[in-house]
Amino acid sequence: MSNPDGPASLGLRVIVCIKFDSRAPADEVAKLKRRLIDDDRALHSIDVSGTYDFITEVSLPNMSDYQDWVEEFAASFAALVELHEANFICRRYVREQEGPIHYLWVTGNGGRSRIDCDEIERFCAEGDYVRAHSANRSWLINSSLAKLVEQLDPHEFIRLHRSTVARRDAIVRLRHQRHAWYAVVRSGEALRIAKSHVGEVLKSLRDDWPSTHAVSATGEPLNEKPAVLTEQ
Repeated sequence: MSNPDGPASLGLRVIVCIKFDSRAPADEVAKLKRRLIDDDRALHSIDVSGTYDFITEVSLPNMSDYQDWVEEFAASFAALVELHEANFICRRYVREQEGPIHYLWVTGNGGRSRIDCDEIERFCAEGDYVRAHSANRSWLINSSLAKLVEQLDPHEFIRLHRSTVARRDAIVRLRHQRHAWYAVVRSGEALRIAKSHVGEVLKSLRDDWPSTHAVSATGEPLNEKPAVLTEQ
């Protein structure tokens, strides 16, 4: 199944197909390719065979910026390119993953980036959206947490609260404080475990003991594997 991604989320995206002049100096062609590849507006660039030799996808805010891009490369194209063609992306279709997802596509900085779920420490609901957190970055995802949970691998992620899901191997400590349980993740963030989830979470994490440690409010370790622990 494909997931359509409309132009509003992509901005102006252009795929430029280029056939270099066979008489053009190889070193000058190489320099032009490097300029296109290293350009901040370029998302992807590939060498191809067939009608064209090279294809690049660029991301620009509007048509005026595209005209600026064309003018910037006009002299080099005139000297080194035999044929080029620009195609504007109207809608992109991304095939949905079957079974548990192992990566996410996030929109930002004028384009889309792939984020592996291995990098994600926790997901937190933000209204109708979800914010994915790594140790030092975060991304806003256009999905509800309930829908996202259905797609995540339950062996890798665990629900702590109606608004929080954490990666199992990112949880380094369980802390009991003031009649509440918290899961402490690698970044140091303490995520409260909802009372309705305490029993399920602690029972589920038993198999990860002692890689996940439980401590009291005073920091004293609770060394024995707990059965089903509840709030005190």
